[in-house]
Amino acid sequence: MPPQTLREAKSKFGSGGAFQGICEELLSVVLKKPLLPIFDALLIDEAQDLPASFFRLAYQATRAPKRLIWAYDELQNLGTYTMEPPEELFGFDNAGGPLVVLHNVPGLAHQDVILPVCYRNTPWAIATAHALGFGIYRPQGLCQFFDNRSLWSDIGYEVSEGKLEPGAIVTIERRTDCSPEFFKTLLHREDAIQSFVFDNKQGQLAWLVQQIKANITSDEMEPDDILVIFPDPISVLDESGPLVNALAREQIPAHVVRVTSSVDEVFRPNSIAISGIYRAKGNEAAMVYVLNSDYCYGQPELIRKRNMLFTAITRSRAWVRICGCGGDMEKLAEEISEVAARDYKLHFRVPTDDQLEHMRKIHRDRTSDERRVVGDVTDTLGDYVERVEAGDLSIEDLPVELRERLQKLLSAN
Repeated sequence: MPPQTLREAKSKFGSGGAFQGICEELLSVVLKKPLLPIFDALLIDEAQDLPASFFRLAYQATRAPKRLIWAYDELQNLGTYTMEPPEELFGFDNAGGPLVVLHNVPGLAHQDVILPVCYRNTPWAIATAHALGFGIYRPQGLCQFFDNRSLWSDIGYEVSEGKLEPGAIVTIERRTDCSPEFFKTLLHREDAIQSFVFDNKQGQLAWLVQQIKANITSDEMEPDDILVIFPDPISVLDESGPLVNALAREQIPAHVVRVTSSVDEVFRPNSIAISGIYRAKGNEAAMVYVLNSDYCYGQPELIRKRNMLFTAITRSRAWVRICGCGGDMEKLAEEISEVAARDYKLHFRVPTDDQLEHMRKIHRDRTSDERRVVGDVTDTLGDYVERVEAGDLSIEDLPVELRERLQKLLSAN
C-alpha cells in the first residue's frame, strides 16, 4: 500500500482519528492477504495510547511464537480504565477463540505483570497527586473515580479503615512495600511537596526565579534537574516568555520545550526546561515547579484539569512545588494541606454507580459548541446579575415561572 502523510490521514479520518484510521485501513488489507511476518520480537511502549487495530497489525507482523511485550500506564486518565484485555486488543481466530491469552503459571515467568514498586515518585507526591486528581478533599466532593475499585490495590494502596465498597466511608494509604526505602532516608516529606499562594503572577514569577537561582547556587542542582510546567496548554507561550527573560537577567539559560528547542528535546544541558503539560508527559525531573495551578481548581471540565494537575505532580522524582494565584489557589492549597494533615492517607466515601455517572456528566470535557454556549450564557447571566445589583433591573422583571425554575435548579445543586 502506498504510504500516506499525516495531512492526508487527517483529511480522511479527522484530526483525532488519523492514526487509528490508517491502522484500520491497513489491517483490512492485511486480513485479506496475510502479511509476511518481519519481526522476531516486538516491544511496545506507552501502549495505552494505541488503538486495537495497531495491536492486530503487530500480531500479524511478528513471527511465531509471537514474542510480543506491551507496557502501559492505564492511569493516564484517573477516571478511565484505558487498556482493553488481550482478546479485545488482538482479536479472535476463525474458531472464535482469542488469539492471545495471558497466563501466570507458578514456577514460570508471569505473562501479566503489574510493577509493584514506584521508583519515580515519592509516596507523598503520589498520595497528593491522587488526592487532588480525584478531588478527595475538595469541599464539593469527588470529581472522578476509578471504574474498577480493585485498581487502588494494584497501584499500591491498602485499606486502613472501612471498606472500599459503594456508599461506604473508607481510608486508604500507600503500602510500605510499594515505595523504595531511599525516599524516606534521603528526603523529608515536608520538603518533598509544598504549595505556595501568590497575589498575582508577577509575584509568582519573581519568587520562582529566586528559587531556581538558589537551587543552582546553593542546592547543588544542575539546570537540567529542574522542570517548570504550565498546566494550561493555551497559555504556555504567553507565560513562558517573561519567565525566560527573567531567568536570563540572572544569567540562567532556559528553553521552552518544542518552541525554542527541537521537537524531540525536553532537557538540555545547562538550561531550565519550561513546558506545557502535554509536552511534559513521559518526562520527569528532580525538582518540578507547577505554575498557575489555580487553573486546575474549578469548573468547567474539571476532570481534564485535575488530570493535568495529577500528571504535573507525578513528573517529580524528588521535590515538587505547586504554585498559583488568588482564591482558587488558596482553596487548592487547603486540599494539599489536608493530605499532609491526614498523614498522606485518603479518606472518602466511595461513590455509587449513579454518583459516578453524575460526576462524569457534570465534569466531562465540553465540545467547542458547548463551550461557546456556556460562555454566551455566562456572559448574559453575569450582565443581568450586575444590572440587578446596580438597581437598573429587578428580579421581578423575570417571569414568575422562570424564577421558580431557576430557584429549583439552584436548590438542587
